[in-house]
Amino acid sequence: DWTARLFAQVIEPLRRGETAHPTPYDWRTRRFGPPRPLPPAPVVLVEGVGAGRSALRPHLAGLFWMDLPPEQAWARGRA
Repeated sequence: DWTARLFAQVIEPLRRGETAHPTPYDWRTRRFGPPRPLPPAPVVLVEGVGAGRSALRPHLAGLFWMDLPPEQAWARGRA
């Protein structure tokens, strides 16, 4: 499940001050890609449709909504 993956791969390592290694989903190949290093930083942005789900809110300092034209949103999601 997406929330469990986010906690295990990103939130928990960063909380410990460690580099996180998320495996982003590749929408073109429809599978998870290789891990990418994500070093601890004062601000980390988590984007995606599920980034604001209620299970994550206690761990978020803020929540932002981006409203884009459909074609631009589709291009960003496929990048």
